[in-house]
Amino acid sequence: ADCEEALAIALTHPPDLVVSDLMMPNFGGEQLVAAMRARPELAQVPVLILSAKADDDLRLSLLASAVQDYVTKPFSAHELRIRVLNLVTMKRARDALQVELATQNDDLSQLTNQLIANRRALQVSHDSLRQSEERWRAVYENSAAGIALLDLDGQILAVNPAFQQMLGVS
Repeated sequence: ADCEEALAIALTHPPDLVVSDLMMPNFGGEQLVAAMRARPELAQVPVLILSAKADDDLRLSLLASAVQDYVTKPFSAHELRIRVLNLVTMKRARDALQVELATQNDDLSQLTNQLIANRRALQVSHDSLRQSEERWRAVYENSAAGIALLDLDGQILAVNPAFQQMLGVS
């Protein structure tokens, strides 16, 4: 019956498309569009405006900021059906893409969390290895027992200070 009722219905049951005349009781189509755009749940609902006004400035302003289509009367029922079908098809395709992007975001979030966990585990492992190497180095350098490191052929690679003292070599 009027824009207030249309807004209440749209808030209760968000539509795929709103078709509104600019001239309506209580407040006009422009106000309906402004009220819809102010509501997050209706901000992305496409709007097709019908008007008997051939006001190019108003048409361009609405198309630039708030509505997806604007039809000036007179128009054919066939033209209106095609415009409605195109807008609903685009909205449903956008909705499907948003669902797919949300799924992709979830996948990326999971992969990111796994990567962070793996890096942390690697860092812990790296820290443990470094601590183990530091303990080995402390034992090697400060041991009262002589320690020599040999390769597979029996060649001496390194000796600790205690080993050097035992042999009297530097």
